[in-house]
Amino acid sequence: ALQNAVCELWFAGNLGHLRRAAVSFAISESGTLEAVNLLGLSKEKTVNVSTAANSVFAPTKYSKDEDIAIRQRLQLNGKILLYTGGIEHRKNIERLIEAFSKSLSTLDDNFQLVIVCSLELQETMRLQNLCSRLGMSRNRVLFTGFISEPDLLSLYNLCDAFVFPSFHDCFSLPDFVLMHCCVAVIASNT
Repeated sequence: ALQNAVCELWFAGNLGHLRRAAVSFAISESGTLEAVNLLGLSKEKTVNVSTAANSVFAPTKYSKDEDIAIRQRLQLNGKILLYTGGIEHRKNIERLIEAFSKSLSTLDDNFQLVIVCSLELQETMRLQNLCSRLGMSRNRVLFTGFISEPDLLSLYNLCDAFVFPSFHDCFSLPDFVLMHCCVAVIASNT
């Protein structure tokens, strides 16, 4: 049972729709197995359709002037360790910030953790307070909030590495997209 009765009702209704569907699509074999094993969907009616990255996500080279302009517009300082995705618990953002703070003694002083995701003001303040408690300056971790697709593509191509420490994902599309941009990816194996 979920703690929130409204969420539980919504979830139960959607699960009912899935169980009545003629076919259900999953984006990975992992997602297919979870649909069958955890949600009780029929294996015969659950199909792995896989996924792919849009062709716009590819290595892009910028001139020095373009690089400087993008960095100024997005408030980027130096080398970039990038995270994009949601903020929910399973995405493991707090541990990412903690791990980043612990690695600062071995990283180049010029590294900045850039977290790209839509955040409510309260969440931003909570995460900024965590950074402060860990002794990191305000510019060491950048919370961009939502950014446009062109800016996201720029970040993908300017970052030095991408990190995705999620506890659980059926398919990590951000990892896949960054690999298409020829960026090193650090990810959990869950």
